[in-house]
Amino acid sequence: MLFVRPARLADLDELERMARAAQPVLHSLPRDRRALESRIALSEDSFRAEVDFPGEEFYLFVLEDARTGKLLGTSSIVASAGYAEPFYAFRNDALIHASRELKVNRKIHALTMSHELTGKSRLTGFYIDPSLRSPTDDACAHLLSRARMLYVAANRKRFSGELFSLMLGVTDDTGASPFWEVVGRKFFGRDFSSRSKWSRADAVAPLSPK
Repeated sequence: MLFVRPARLADLDELERMARAAQPVLHSLPRDRRALESRIALSEDSFRAEVDFPGEEFYLFVLEDARTGKLLGTSSIVASAGYAEPFYAFRNDALIHASRELKVNRKIHALTMSHELTGKSRLTGFYIDPSLRSPTDDACAHLLSRARMLYVAANRKRFSGELFSLMLGVTDDTGASPFWEVVGRKFFGRDFSSRSKWSRADAVAPLSPK
């Protein structure tokens, strides 16, 4: 039987294993052991805290095999993106250039860096063991993904009225991102595998009223 529960410090070794195995890199699940330990400790503190509105809390969930005790997946929620440090997103804007006299109409896409997702709750850190991935049976992935949504539904004060998730885009076999190499690196001057503050804002899901 598989079940989802909050992560604890005793899971450090297993979480480090999953963080190192994840491709593409999960920036919300750092491969550095000390950073990962701090992230788990923050999650434990967040679950224990009395919360009236979303702040710096971080909630880390793990998927465990009850028979073996092995961890097979992880997912997490950032209560408020950009609460303690800037959160950047590249916005895909469409600019229209038109002239009725010249009978010209052109749509030009432009990437604009913005903070529009700041303050929204972020779904992040999703990883599932390759042994559970199947083109015909994704029940384990649904369990891991929906469990955190059930936690949000049961604890509305802890989260914002909107949730979003990040689409990291295409990466090659080495884990490098072509988009990052030609765009992101010019702004931030670091490797894609480093912990970054950028995202491509692809999905914002409004929550229904409580």
